Amino acid sequence: MTYCTDVSSLSGVAVGQRSDIVSLSKSSSFSSVYASTAWVRRPDNGMFNNAPVVAVMSQINIQQNHKTLITVSVSDPDGDTIRCRWANSSNGVDECGSICPPGSLPVNTAIYSNCTVEIIGASAASGYAIA
Repeated sequence: MTYCTDVSSLSGVAVGQRSDIVSLSKSSSFSSVYASTAWVRRPDNGMFNNAPVVAVMSQINIQQNHKTLITVSVSDPDGDTIRCRWANSSNGVDECGSICPPGSLPVNTAIYSNCTVEIIGASAASGYAIA
């Protein structure tokens, strides 16, 4: 069974994964094949596609009533284009649990496609989770 793991209505793409356990005898051979339609085209460089890598501190202190810019360090080993967005809970896929923006963040908090977050601390001693 294939499970849907991510959906982008903007891009018109759904992603899934499947895991199977198959018992084989020593002299057996097998093939694993993707067979279907509607695959996203990407340049064939003879390599498997690697996931983007993100590095960010687990806790960042921001000042109350001051704009803070947080740059999320992202890279892609294959050189694919990277765009950042808020996680969401839609189409039956929950990417962020109880911390879905914008309700979990101060008003006017923004994320830009270059992976910079702009946030103004709304009150002292508050914590915000970003997904």
